[in-house]
Amino acid sequence: MESAPGQSGFQERAVRIAQLESELARYRALFDGVSDPLAETDTRGVIQAANPLFARLLGVHPLFLAGKPLLHFVARGDTRAFRDFVKSIGNGASEERLVVRFRPRHGSPPFAAQVDARVLAFDGVRHILWHVRPRVSALVLDGASDGTAEE
Repeated sequence: MESAPGQSGFQERAVRIAQLESELARYRALFDGVSDPLAETDTRGVIQAANPLFARLLGVHPLFLAGKPLLHFVARGDTRAFRDFVKSIGNGASEERLVVRFRPRHGSPPFAAQVDARVLAFDGVRHILWHVRPRVSALVLDGASDGTAEE
């Protein structure tokens, strides 16, 4: 019995889709299982994915972070520096580092963190991988610890 015309192409696509789904599941398991807070954004800083540790730091469930600008979680006194940082990394810098104060949701106090950002490209689309390292020794930056300092 011969296969219908175009069936082998369909089968090849089905196999490739299954392979991609398997690779995505493996990536997700690694991303979610790493012991450091990580997030992935587009080049404008809009969150595409976050692992559970990153979400816990910000006081938001990982599913509710997708689509939100990372800037929404930055203390007001640090927003200009953070915007410039995102612009720099989005415009071609391959890797950058910044210390910034984040404002978690639900009344948790702001915290300072070292943020390492690296540009990654998947199928020609650029993303930014964010690695956040809370800095216990630097909870107060520039004299503003409550995240309400004006720019």
